[in-house]
Amino acid sequence: MKKTMMLIVLSIAIYGNIEAKGNFIPAILFLQDGTQIECFASEMLNWRVAEITYKESKNSKEEKKIKSVDIKKIAYVNEDGDTSEWEYLPTISPVALSKGQQIIDKPMWLNVKMRGFTTLYLNTTSEYKKQKIGKDGYIYTKGYNYLFFCLRENEEAAANVLYVMDGKVPVNYSFAKSGSNYFADSPEIAEKIRKKEKGYREGNIVEIVREYNAEKLANQ
Repeated sequence: MKKTMMLIVLSIAIYGNIEAKGNFIPAILFLQDGTQIECFASEMLNWRVAEITYKESKNSKEEKKIKSVDIKKIAYVNEDGDTSEWEYLPTISPVALSKGQQIIDKPMWLNVKMRGFTTLYLNTTSEYKKQKIGKDGYIYTKGYNYLFFCLRENEEAAANVLYVMDGKVPVNYSFAKSGSNYFADSPEIAEKIRKKEKGYREGNIVEIVREYNAEKLANQ
């Protein structure tokens, strides 16, 4: 029973439904007022956290907090000097996008993967699932969920264009609809997505965004 509860709590923490604080990582906080804070910020374990905890130095015992709405971007810096950027943005769900609706949800932190005419974001979650083995046995397997968002410079909210849950697209959602709706300003790409042509399906989202951005750049 204790093991089961531990796995459930671990799953919730990873999935981001509770406020969790991890290691402090070198980071730069880009604030909405144009100022920057070089610090050690808590790693991103909760996409909807209302405040970011940080320390001015690695060994400092004093922890400070700043509201997420006051931060434009966080750039975490790894040992090689590469950065992982996160932005706090309102979102549109994949189901709403599939229906052509502009229902804006509360903001969440999104991880930047590709910048361009539309910026591509990817958030990954993991959770443990209980599977029955034999008559009385159970095993817990780890599954991954992938949420892809897109945002153009003139848009108010990032659209969740693709949601893959443990390797499968949820039954109440269609990438053919959400993708073709979002990329409607590129009729050729939108039509290929709608028809589910080879190279324009769920597994091709990165290539689709890259092609879309290249087309927009060429037409400027």
